[in-house]
Amino acid sequence: MPQIYLPAEKLDKCQACGKGNDLQLCSRCGEVAYCSTECQKTDWKNHKSSCKKTDRIDLSSFYPVLACIAESPRLQVRVIHIALKHKVINAPNPTTPAELLPDGTHARVVRLGEPVDSANRKPDQSHWWPKGITPKVRGKLFRRILREGNVLPIVVGICVSLMLRMYSSLNEEGGTRTRLRYRSAGISDFDVVSGWARVTADDRLVYILPDGSILHGQDPEEHYWIYFTTQKGETVYLDCNLFTFNMALGIMPQPYLAPQPAQIFPPIVPVCFWDRTMRKGVKGPLSLLTEVAHFSFLRDETLREALGPAVSDLYEIPMKTLDAIFNKMEMIKGKPVTQNEKDYMINVLQNGINFLGHAFDNGAWKKFPAQPSVAIEADPGELQDL
Repeated sequence: MPQIYLPAEKLDKCQACGKGNDLQLCSRCGEVAYCSTECQKTDWKNHKSSCKKTDRIDLSSFYPVLACIAESPRLQVRVIHIALKHKVINAPNPTTPAELLPDGTHARVVRLGEPVDSANRKPDQSHWWPKGITPKVRGKLFRRILREGNVLPIVVGICVSLMLRMYSSLNEEGGTRTRLRYRSAGISDFDVVSGWARVTADDRLVYILPDGSILHGQDPEEHYWIYFTTQKGETVYLDCNLFTFNMALGIMPQPYLAPQPAQIFPPIVPVCFWDRTMRKGVKGPLSLLTEVAHFSFLRDETLREALGPAVSDLYEIPMKTLDAIFNKMEMIKGKPVTQNEKDYMINVLQNGINFLGHAFDNGAWKKFPAQPSVAIEADPGELQDL
């Protein structure tokens, strides 16, 4: 029967005798630990039926795939942001200070004028924003707006695609399965975290529409990201939705794309990956992100049961399964989700299944760089002091 498999939550004691000293993982499956060769031999008759050859993929080298999953639906642009359909008539350049609006909001204001003539589009975006100081600055603002919103559907779609493609019976075809790890410990759970991001007024976007009404951009006080927990209790954070707030850290996506990707990816895909290395000398994500609540996915029994039937055909997911995912989204959000959010989550999920499928097909993940190429899409002069 198709099902989602749950890894051991902790590997802190010997599977045979219960002791907690000098433990070694089973080299074949990595799902149990023993304190000695003797204990491993003694327990083999019990462990044999569940022990499967397992490739353990380090999240430190694999997280760019998750960033590409988040980026892919943005490139399909099913619903175009209103600010990309109208000419920008002011100068919200990087050196332009935030403004105080009548509603008391301080933000970088983007004033919109007449509709953009799509027949006369220019590669440097000067048709859209004539007062942008350089093509690079114009392009970055365009991408900040393009990547705005749909934060909850993105993180939920990534988590569900991982459950369906990596932690299901589908992942055991051919006698070898794959599991995520971080350093020497397996991933025991991944959560969606709700909270807020610390964003300066200069990095918030607010739009003044042609009729004079005000449209607020992505809300940093309603933010979501993914939180991985290892079997040793260590935590790792992944956030693919901060670029709108000018957090321009990212990776170069080329090694993680299929030979002929459906979309043309930009040179840098935004993602913030806070792990042990990033925390050295800094306060880590807590200096930028404030957690309010955690919502487990992998260890949510109700969700695992609902996803089981979908494993049989990942491209025809039953409506009952989708309803369970939508209910999880509403639990996280604390209010009903819109039809657009539901549709966007399905789009992320489909892209996630495709990207993960490519990563696992013929062991493509084994060719990924051990250290992803990290880059920053900086504003003019932003990195001159580094």
